[in-house]
Amino acid sequence: MERVRVYLCREKELRSPVHRHFVAPVALCEDRGYLGLDEVARVVGEKIVGELVEKGEAVIVDERVIELLTGARTGEPVYLRLVLERSRSTGSDGVSG
Repeated sequence: MERVRVYLCREKELRSPVHRHFVAPVALCEDRGYLGLDEVARVVGEKIVGELVEKGEAVIVDERVIELLTGARTGEPVYLRLVLERSRSTGSDGVSG
């Protein structure tokens, strides 16, 4: 069974010690555990599932989808990072692959 690791991420802006320098925002991500790929597919649709299967991960910014998958209502800008973890089968020789 394929499962999806769910991370709820918030971007935090860092202040530069020197006003002429730019510092990219940093994302603080909370591990929200695993969901089955079929469970995620029912909520996110074919396009995101295709991206998960093809690239191994996807980013969700739709607040409604975030709430459906995590139950989180944050009231602040957040996004979900979904990472597909494929199950590894073990052959008769005991080698994974």
